Amino acid sequence: MHQRVRLPLILILLVSLSFGSCQRERYRKDRKNRLSRHTIKASDYLAKQAIELTQENIDNRESTEKKDRKRQEKQQKELNEANKRTSKVAQVKKHKGNFKFY
Repeated sequence: MHQRVRLPLILILLVSLSFGSCQRERYRKDRKNRLSRHTIKASDYLAKQAIELTQENIDNRESTEKKDRKRQEKQQKELNEANKRTSKVAQVKKHKGNFKFY
């Protein structure tokens, strides 16, 4: 009879523990799982900075692409000027397909 009393008590204890552990949004109530005010402010600030930077990049995209193109053209001109002074390789003569039969 002693075991018959013990089994329901153990079952009730296990069921209550399982319901207690599955309580909804319990983690928000725990103090150690909450973010501090400083961390919340810092994360908000970083999120705002990221949004501002991406928006600024989107707005200035055309001008930055134009500047990049100009910079690349300038570098190419400088390379062409530097390579102009060097000796050029003579082109290999290609056969035109005209044969002379004697």
